[in-house]
Amino acid sequence: MKMREGTGMIERGRISAGQMALILYVGCVGVKILTAPHLAAKWAGQDMWLTPLVAAFSGVSFYVALKLHRRFPGETIIQYSPRILGWFGKGIALLYWIVYIHACSFVLRYYAELVTGVFLPETPAAVVMGGMALVCAAAVRGGLETIVRTAQFLTVPAFTVLAILAVLSSTEWDVKNLFPILEHGVGPVVRGAVNPSIWYSEYFLAAFLLPYVKEQDKAGRWGAVSVFGSVLTLLVFDLIAVFVLGNQSATFLYPLFETFRLISLAGFFEHIDAFLLAMWLTIIFAKICLFQYVAVLGSAQWLGLSDYKPLSLPIAFILVAFSIWTAPNLSFLNRFLDGEGVFYSHLVQVVIPLGLLAVAGIRKVKGTRKEGRA
Repeated sequence: MKMREGTGMIERGRISAGQMALILYVGCVGVKILTAPHLAAKWAGQDMWLTPLVAAFSGVSFYVALKLHRRFPGETIIQYSPRILGWFGKGIALLYWIVYIHACSFVLRYYAELVTGVFLPETPAAVVMGGMALVCAAAVRGGLETIVRTAQFLTVPAFTVLAILAVLSSTEWDVKNLFPILEHGVGPVVRGAVNPSIWYSEYFLAAFLLPYVKEQDKAGRWGAVSVFGSVLTLLVFDLIAVFVLGNQSATFLYPLFETFRLISLAGFFEHIDAFLLAMWLTIIFAKICLFQYVAVLGSAQWLGLSDYKPLSLPIAFILVAFSIWTAPNLSFLNRFLDGEGVFYSHLVQVVIPLGLLAVAGIRKVKGTRKEGRA
């Protein structure tokens, strides 16, 4: 199973640039669409709908990943870090494996907190997380194409239903809740953008997908479409939360959930919030699959294995253990991701990659593989 470092094709699947854009889009909005409005409203109040515009600057991480990919085609950051920095780069690659295990454990914990907090209060969080991690492990074992095609099949209808729910909520809208705009200046908006900027910095996950994109010349364009689409989506749903809840958005852990809960058509079409949970489960499934895939692929590449799929189940157990150990509850998650998490995320997904790019340029280090030959 051991392979010589830097040789061989560990991922045989190939995806289109549009599929890459879709899975990155889901990775960005998957958690934020429900959780971030609470934190954004806490600082920015009724101006929280402006926070995605500020946070989107962290989407520059995609272009850093693209620059590195063009210098080292066919390789992920786990593979080209040692090429740039030698043994120290091997340590950097290990850091990325740990970081994405950590990040995936946080997403699992968010999923468990919503399910146990709203619908299954008697079910232990470990059971909820374990079930999802095992299902995602099966998808990861199927390979990158399986993950992406599953995401296409599940998330496109899910976002369509969310769009319909958004239209139905218009009966509860009060546009006056939007005013006054920027009453306290731009400072609160910038502070409110701290949490969503973390999710945008995760566009650096493209570093693990770009080697397997068939249409390399379209990757940059589709990446821009993905970032723009996520900004538009989050801006629209934040606006809806403001229209319905106004300044009360910060008092709810899941403002969008509360917004859809208020929908009532003709006095009998109610409790539509259950649709939101069902659709969100499909979206969060795709997001966890993406992170779990990156953790599994990174493990195999760091160890120099010829196949990553046998690691999918062991990594699933590690993820559940990390979720229990590193993220005890929702309060801890929100506190971390609204504070020091922004430095942690941007250090790993923007600053270190920029450093690698600079060192590779100074040392004139380049990859030796051709496009499409991972």
